[in-house]
Amino acid sequence: MGAERKPPVLDQLLGLVRTLDVGADFPSEKELTEATGAARGTVRRALAQLKGTGVLEVRHGKGRRVRALPSEHS
Repeated sequence: MGAERKPPVLDQLLGLVRTLDVGADFPSEKELTEATGAARGTVRRALAQLKGTGVLEVRHGKGRRVRALPSEHS
C-alpha cells in the first residue's frame, strides 16, 4: 500500500557508527543524504547530535571521524 518507512535519520546514523571502528572516517553529508534520502539540513542536525554526544569529531578540512562508539541506549 505505502512505501516502507525508514527509521529516523539519527537512528540510521547510529546504526552506521556501530558498524565502524573508533578512528574510522565517517561519510560526508552528501553521501549521507543520498544513503538516507533525507534533506541535508536533517542530516546536519543528526550529525550535530552525534558530535554533541562525543560520538563523532569534526576535523576541519578533513571531515568527520568516529570518536567513540555510542552506548547501547543511544
